[in-house]
Amino acid sequence: MNHTEAMSILKNMKPASDDVQESLEQYTEFNNAADYFICNPDIDAIEPLLRAAATFRFIGVDQKVLSALHAQNVDCVKELLRRYFSSEDVYLRFFALQFARDFPSENMVPILGRLLREYTIQKNYDTEEEDERITILVTLQRLEEKIPGCGADEVIHHIIDFDKKLKKAFEMTLKSENALLQMNRMQCEKEAEDAFMKKDYSRVVAILSSFESSLQPVLLKKLQIARKYMKK
Repeated sequence: MNHTEAMSILKNMKPASDDVQESLEQYTEFNNAADYFICNPDIDAIEPLLRAAATFRFIGVDQKVLSALHAQNVDCVKELLRRYFSSEDVYLRFFALQFARDFPSENMVPILGRLLREYTIQKNYDTEEEDERITILVTLQRLEEKIPGCGADEVIHHIIDFDKKLKKAFEMTLKSENALLQMNRMQCEKEAEDAFMKKDYSRVVAILSSFESSLQPVLLKKLQIARKYMKK
């Protein structure tokens, strides 16, 4: 596969088909295109990767895109994620918020805070908006965990301390996500070990970055090595 073919696949992705076999064929094409840009980083591929994830929405797409994004210029990824926080496309916003947890930046906090305040001022949330506020709050929590003192904690409490219903929903979601993360931790670390042995460094970075602050020294060293090789 060459650059033109890979870019064409990403830019022409369609929603996953109801036909399982057809969806699997779509995923194979998408997977090959993402692999191309993992091996051949290109800042022009960042936006098509994100849009492909938001359009296709098939099982496993988010993790593949995450691996591909870690192979790109990190600053460019962060900038595009910040821009998509305000996208009119609900799926693009969702994936931007999800991926931001793996590409933390202090500059994201003011934007997320503004979006939360706008929703709060409107006071006419439908179910989708209510869910999105919780997604934003969880993303802010992850930013605070990875960049202590970035101001995310203040933004969170400025909102939830005056909304008991939202606070309860946020805490329940966070508890559920934390439990799921803990359950998946050992499996993820094993996958990272396997990926390291296969020299799939973008996959190693994609998996271990989420746990970087609490990694054992051996795994932390492997993460650092993987990042070093990706920069070459």
